[in-house]
Amino acid sequence: MRIGIYYHAQIDRKTGGDAVFQETIVNEIRRTGSRHEICLFSPTAPADHSDDQNGIRFIKLAEEKQGPFAEIKKVVKRLISYGADQLLDRECTFFSPLEKAVREHNIDLIWFISIWTEKVTVPYIATVWDLAHRVHPYFPEVSVTGWKWKLRERHYRKLLPRAACIITGTEAGKREIAKFYQVPEELVQVVPFPTPQFAIAPTEEDGKQAGSSFELPKNYLFYPAQFWPHKNHVGLLLGMNILSKKHGLDFHLLLTGSDKGNLGHVREKVEELRLTDRVTFLGFVETGLLRKLYRHAFALLYPTFFGPDNLPPLEAFALGCPVIASRVSGAEEQLGDAALLFDPKNPEEMAQQVKELHDNPGRREEMILRGRKLALGWTAVDYVERVFSIIDDFEPIRRCWR
Repeated sequence: MRIGIYYHAQIDRKTGGDAVFQETIVNEIRRTGSRHEICLFSPTAPADHSDDQNGIRFIKLAEEKQGPFAEIKKVVKRLISYGADQLLDRECTFFSPLEKAVREHNIDLIWFISIWTEKVTVPYIATVWDLAHRVHPYFPEVSVTGWKWKLRERHYRKLLPRAACIITGTEAGKREIAKFYQVPEELVQVVPFPTPQFAIAPTEEDGKQAGSSFELPKNYLFYPAQFWPHKNHVGLLLGMNILSKKHGLDFHLLLTGSDKGNLGHVREKVEELRLTDRVTFLGFVETGLLRKLYRHAFALLYPTFFGPDNLPPLEAFALGCPVIASRVSGAEEQLGDAALLFDPKNPEEMAQQVKELHDNPGRREEMILRGRKLALGWTAVDYVERVFSIIDDFEPIRRCWR
């Protein structure tokens, strides 16, 4: 079959796991190839991308032209598209650069490797990371700012019921998809998130970046997360306060990530709790320094409210950093016995888990070994092989028509 894989290259790493995941999967596909004919479609990849030695073709899709009327044109196109969908009761694809490319290159099946999609008339595989807007609709980042609730809902209601297959990382995620969008469970395949490649294999670039002049604190906890409300930085700070006042443990806290609108609130909480001298904001950091921060941390503290899948715990596992993470739906499934879990609403429980690791050095070493084993047990190689086995299974169906 001719398989099209749609992705967004050069997504700013400041966006978070989206960029890391896509980079990991696309690099593995380009490295290993497939018995199928593969076309990589991207509207944002650099112009110097070229076809690979493994026979994989690269097609750069047309982007919207910039200009004084660009935004107006986009709005008009969306209105016409939505109106055609409703009036004609069919998908309106004539504005989709991907659909044009699919027809031109005779693609049989499209795999959307992230939430980024375009309308197409061929069968497709959808990838779902989370349905946080349904599980936690009260958080502003999935409700009133950014990708708003109505837009998210419209996206998934159009995308999921028509998919040939839906890929998600956990059984918990599968149950959510079936529950919220009435999709037959047999169409949803569980393929666990792979450990990001940068955390497994260092590069020459990493080595140069690791020589950063930043001097690490002697004993610190680490949390790499964009400053969204759901990342629960405030709960983390409350836990730090309990660690110090109740347990006498004065850890330093290093925070990395870009501001998504909540950094000011977090900084105010730091001052309110008088933690200014023990909390450092590093902003966005490059890969080499990120690896270094994981390697030397006492532990990764990951108090997010969103699940069921998260990448930073897998990165920490691979880099020998113990993980203390929130007990969200799917956490036990994704992290197994390699992490200590806590209720993200309960800073007291979070602090207790840090104390448990501090008081039992042998337990900490055991967690490091378990985490490393889990991280290396499921990589991008495994992920891509599993998805292509799903594609192979669909081939007898797809060959029934042109």
